[in-house]
Amino acid sequence: MCVPYRNRLARRLALQHPHFRAARIHWSAYAFLTLFSALALIICIYYIQPAADAARTADKVGKHEIAAWSRLLLAVLLVILFAGLILTLRAARFFIRREEKPTKTNYVDAWTESAKRMKTPPEDDSEESPS
Repeated sequence: MCVPYRNRLARRLALQHPHFRAARIHWSAYAFLTLFSALALIICIYYIQPAADAARTADKVGKHEIAAWSRLLLAVLLVILFAGLILTLRAARFFIRREEKPTKTNYVDAWTESAKRMKTPPEDDSEESPS
């Protein structure tokens, strides 16, 4: 169920909820994998198929050149895939330590604090002694 947000602050606070953050990560990974698949498909159509056709009629040196270029292209694609996934899923947060430790909140008892601030009236001895 999508809740319409009236202002930016409400939307920002809702996105900080763990459920929404997890969903945002999954959608970004899905978008990256979709675009990467489209790129891989384009490379297959425009490079791999013509290279395979050329390799059938090429001599031994030509086949080695085509194989070398194909391996280079595969290496570049795999680097893009792994780097993109690491950046998309933000895996660096598991490996990079935070230098500053979170401070512990000191919780103060409200009744004790109010007793410290309260001004007590001076004691009247005349009211207590029946003379």
